[in-house]
Amino acid sequence: MSDEAAKLDFAEDYWRRFWDFRKIEAAYVSQVPYDWSHEEFALLRDAERCYASKAYYACLVLAQSVIEIHLRRIHGLKGQAAKLFQRAGIKSELDWLNKIRNDILHGNPNSIVSYGITEEEESLLEQYCKRAIHLMHGIPVSLYMEASEESE
Repeated sequence: MSDEAAKLDFAEDYWRRFWDFRKIEAAYVSQVPYDWSHEEFALLRDAERCYASKAYYACLVLAQSVIEIHLRRIHGLKGQAAKLFQRAGIKSELDWLNKIRNDILHGNPNSIVSYGITEEEESLLEQYCKRAIHLMHGIPVSLYMEASEESE
């Protein structure tokens, strides 16, 4: 394959993943009023570009960062947070992504991080990122619905 053909393949793959991210996002943003801070939105867009570029480890770390910043800003992450997350049905997903992020950043020997990854590992990382993207966008929806139910 020529260099020019490889560049075109990369560009096509990039835009496919970019629009995959946007489709996931679109499924959530029409459901509730989103209140992203400038910092959250900037990191969310970086996560989008990382996903589109196949920088999957960075995408996972950024997704967790967006979630933490959002939850701390909106819900305070104090006292009743675990109960709120449990009622909203997102605690196990938050725990999963937090573990993945910690494994990436802190060098757990059993982590998903690998210098040379196989196509199978790359596919798994892409699926993890999609799961994290759903979580990142779904948390405001889940918590908004939970708050609506509590106020009734």
